[in-house]
Amino acid sequence: MVEICKEEGTAMRIGTNHGSLSDRILSRYGDTPIGMVESALEFLRICKSLDYHNVIISMKASNPQVMVQAYRLLINKMENEGMSYPLHLGVTEAGEGEDGRIKSAVGIGALLEDGIGDTVRVSLTEEPEFEIPELKLL
Repeated sequence: MVEICKEEGTAMRIGTNHGSLSDRILSRYGDTPIGMVESALEFLRICKSLDYHNVIISMKASNPQVMVQAYRLLINKMENEGMSYPLHLGVTEAGEGEDGRIKSAVGIGALLEDGIGDTVRVSLTEEPEFEIPELKLL
């Protein structure tokens, strides 16, 4: 897949989802932010070894605290390995109504306040057009 993306000049999103880590990652790191980070780093290392850097990273979790911890850990690990890639922020399936909006604001807002994040999506379990006004508020 990396070779095809390189040939076509296509970007690749490496997305780690807290709710769908591989059994191998779960058995080694558990259902933790570090498991999310190690999962993403495996793919980043492959891309780096193939001299492919047109990548954006997404670390999704429905729990804003897990999402924030995962991004902060990822940034530290990437710095230690000499990596720097854009980050896509979002709280996965944040919910609907006030609850979903608060979860998104807390998770995304904390990272944006720290200067972390290049692209953002507010993901509500409502009609997609309701996500745009919330994103503008952020």
